Amino acid sequence: MPVGRSSMIPDSGPLHPQEGHSPHGWTPLLDAMLQGVILVDAEGRFLEANLAAAKILGLDRGTLLSLSLPEPWSNLSAADGSAFVVDDFPGTVALKTRMPVQRRAMGWVREDGSTLWLEVSAEPLEGAGALVRFDDITEHRIQSGKVEAEVLEAYQYNEQILRSAQEGIIVYDRELNYKVWNPFMEQLTGLPESAVLGKSPIKIFPFLEDTGVMERLATALGGEVTHSPDFPYYVPNTGKTGWTHVVCAPLRNARDEIIGVIANVHDITKLRKEQEELRRMSGELERRVKERTAQLEAANREMEAFSYSVSHDLRAPLRSIDGFSRILLEDHQDQVDEEGKHCLTRIRLGTQRMGNLIDDLLKLSKTSRSELTLSDFDLSRACGRVAGDLADLNPGRRVEVFIQPGMMVLADHRLMQAVLENLLGNAWKFTLKCKDPRIEVGETASPLGERTFFVRDNGAGFDMAHADKLFNAFQRLHSAAEYDGTGIGLAIVQRIINRHGGRVWAEAEPGQGATFFFTFPQRDEQ
Repeated sequence: MPVGRSSMIPDSGPLHPQEGHSPHGWTPLLDAMLQGVILVDAEGRFLEANLAAAKILGLDRGTLLSLSLPEPWSNLSAADGSAFVVDDFPGTVALKTRMPVQRRAMGWVREDGSTLWLEVSAEPLEGAGALVRFDDITEHRIQSGKVEAEVLEAYQYNEQILRSAQEGIIVYDRELNYKVWNPFMEQLTGLPESAVLGKSPIKIFPFLEDTGVMERLATALGGEVTHSPDFPYYVPNTGKTGWTHVVCAPLRNARDEIIGVIANVHDITKLRKEQEELRRMSGELERRVKERTAQLEAANREMEAFSYSVSHDLRAPLRSIDGFSRILLEDHQDQVDEEGKHCLTRIRLGTQRMGNLIDDLLKLSKTSRSELTLSDFDLSRACGRVAGDLADLNPGRRVEVFIQPGMMVLADHRLMQAVLENLLGNAWKFTLKCKDPRIEVGETASPLGERTFFVRDNGAGFDMAHADKLFNAFQRLHSAAEYDGTGIGLAIVQRIINRHGGRVWAEAEPGQGATFFFTFPQRDEQ
């Protein structure tokens, strides 16, 4: 900028302060300006100050005109907060050098302690004196400070993410050389950041040539996101090996220009080991299942052979014993005394009981081996039919039977029929000695979310101390002399209910009756 008069100040000759009025009538021109403007003479005395200057500095015009440089800026500070050298004030410099001084930011501490930030420039006037201009940039500084703080906070936030990430984060420049190498990568490879920055990946890890990673980095540099297949890695200086998966994406600046590539490196070594172990265990499990299936098939064949043997080979001698005993009693009774007849009768009862046991064994065997065929089963109606059959077989008995209506389950009809026949049959049998026998069948709420059904009677009951024997084959809590039966029925009930995904138990007191519970999963779980 050439030395000379200000283009904004009229050429009016030398400046001299005059008492009581503005020199040469410049006040209206200066007051029209938004900038703060002060005219000083060659000694730095204030000749004129416009309204904007008075407003910005918070001083009236009369006070300003009583000052001289470096007042009122004797307590200035530089833009970076350091102390300001008064002789460096733009107005002072312009007076001394007769050269214009470009804008400089500086802070001025007011009397109230607040800081006013100004941007000050000065230029010498032709002849003598200088023109000092300044703008209030306090708000701009505040906003800039906020932006700087936000930028710093964002930087620190991103830096924290980069440093604490539990996966590898790598940034490549446009030449695909390393630019960022986070601590996870240092831990993964054993290579510090300083050992890789600015270098090509192939120079550090030659094995990458065969993985296709470099091609995917180039593709990402073209604007696409790419995923590598899982591949093994090898760190030459440490000998460390493992498996990794890499995702590459273009890195863009604020103008949406691609300036490099950012890669996320996932160490999947542990996952691969777990997958291998899972495959090994799966293979082992499959092998064991095959072995177990073969064993079960062999056991089923043995059971079928046993059932056939029981059904045919054992029945024949039993029929012979029972038949010849009957012949002795009927055709040769005059040759057998009373004690012999009694023995023969006991023999026949024993063989008949043995026949019943064989029948029950076959039923238990079929219960375990038969295939389930599930469909809607009306439990209420089936209970009614079983109760009707029991009444028909015992026309002399009067038993009050209450059955809750509308009970439906998803079950194998044939097997569930056996469950009801056994449970209702037991209730009917053990209420034989009751004055007013009563049997109740219903459904009750369960805290476990199961559908829970019960068969309750007011009969003989039993001691709960022996409840663990109830569902074992041929275990009886009452003697055959009191109540007939083989002790196989409840074992059949338990197997059938277990096969349907439920469970069975009982509660009772001697002489107070018993309640048998059995459960089914909820219908939507079937």
